[in-house]
Amino acid sequence: MELVSCTPPVIISDSNLESWTLIGQGGFGVIHRARHKEWGMDVAVKLLHAHSGDCSSLLKEANLMREGGSPFVLRVLGVYRGDVPGLPQASMGLVMEFMENGSLASLLEHRGGPPPWPLAFRLVHQIALGMNFLHCHRPPLLHLDLKPSNVLLDSSLNAQANTHKHQAHRHQTQARTHRHTDTQTHTCVLMYWSVQSVCLYEPLSLRAVLIFGVLLWSIITGEQPYPNAISSLIRFRIPLGDRPDLSKVDQGQAEGLPELVGLMTRCWSPKSGERPSFHECLPVTERVFKLHKATLADAIHRVQTELVLTRHCPCASIGIMWYYGVCIGTLTVYTGTDTTLAH
Repeated sequence: MELVSCTPPVIISDSNLESWTLIGQGGFGVIHRARHKEWGMDVAVKLLHAHSGDCSSLLKEANLMREGGSPFVLRVLGVYRGDVPGLPQASMGLVMEFMENGSLASLLEHRGGPPPWPLAFRLVHQIALGMNFLHCHRPPLLHLDLKPSNVLLDSSLNAQANTHKHQAHRHQTQARTHRHTDTQTHTCVLMYWSVQSVCLYEPLSLRAVLIFGVLLWSIITGEQPYPNAISSLIRFRIPLGDRPDLSKVDQGQAEGLPELVGLMTRCWSPKSGERPSFHECLPVTERVFKLHKATLADAIHRVQTELVLTRHCPCASIGIMWYYGVCIGTLTVYTGTDTTLAH
């Protein structure tokens, strides 16, 4: 069954945008920040290289992403068509919300450790809410590339999952072969790709929960899962039950942390049948977050102050470029029963 959007995506042209600023570029395309004159807000415009796909695939992608409408999932606002200042030819791309505080990956790197506990626990709960929303969709939308660089932070440090991949894939009930051709040198990225690469025998929904468990470890510790490991060794050891180092988690640091660690280990259980669904994760993440909600405002203010002090740094745009395109998420429409699939 094909996913059908009720309304076509909004087409945004040159007449709608002004104050273009280049944020970054790479093999995925070019990212600009621009001001939408009618909306009165800044947006991120992701312009795709000519070889990235045709018009029809871009429109399908925009429609697919608009299906995942949640406060905790990054929204596509429309499709851009026009002539960007400084570029020799007409361009097409996606217009998304501009997330001025970068990604969870850039936040962890900036702080050299985890966020303050109240903020960390809110991020965990919001990510779980976003993933549960996608999985509750009919047919389910399965995010198979959940990692710190794909968790974006708005001006108030709320989390939104970046589900964008230029050509989203629809999974049918038959098996498909997965080829891992990623050449990323970032070990953190490699780890998350490895999780979905080596667990091909598992249902997609349970594989996504495993990846969520690894993400929890990164939020709690502020570290990359296997910073010095060889990628081939990671792929070999994960199916054997190897997981990130639990000794790095001091469970006495915060109230409710032992309960969250318990959830984390259930999420990455080697036995996929023992892993909770995202809906089953919510009571735990909400309960732990509420324990620290009273001090959340102070934690947010502290982190926002840190970010403001570094915003004029020449490297400040790196985090924005990173989360809008270097590490692209995967949003999959799954049609049929949740059987064994390979992506």
